[in-house]
Amino acid sequence: MKALLSLRLTVDHADLDTSIYSHVKLYNEADGFIWRIGGELGDECETLPRPISIEQAKIDARALYPKQSPFHPSASWL
Repeated sequence: MKALLSLRLTVDHADLDTSIYSHVKLYNEADGFIWRIGGELGDECETLPRPISIEQAKIDARALYPKQSPFHPSASWL
């Protein structure tokens, strides 16, 4: 299954010299849109709500992970 949106977050950790990334991806499943961590079989991203549209998904992600946040989000649509 192909992700509709993808968002990469840099995760803070003890080793400041090594970046650790988490990929959060939006999928359209039988019961609606869902954000998953890592891929289509990954865990649901509980910090992001289940959107009713792709546009709503973008709004939710921008609100939760602004460009100047400590998570350093990266996505072409941000």
